[in-house]
Amino acid sequence: GAGVTSIAALKGRKIGVPFVSTSHFHTLVALQAAGVNPNDVKIVNLRPPEVAAAWTRGDIDATYIWDPVLAKVKQSGTVLTTSG
Repeated sequence: GAGVTSIAALKGRKIGVPFVSTSHFHTLVALQAAGVNPNDVKIVNLRPPEVAAAWTRGDIDATYIWDPVLAKVKQSGTVLTTSG
């Protein structure tokens, strides 16, 4: 519902990820590759269950997360990039 269709469109948005995880690292790499300075987004430290809850409430605009939370987020979100 955030209308984000590209990684570049995340500028000024909130991204929920578990800090010091591979997902956190991949988020930073994806932002950099898209030309988005990580300082131009708000990265929020959330554990996977908290990511799911924040997504449901609309508190975050994006996440880089793994299953089973990924499957839940994909029901109402759009995949912009994967580690695959």
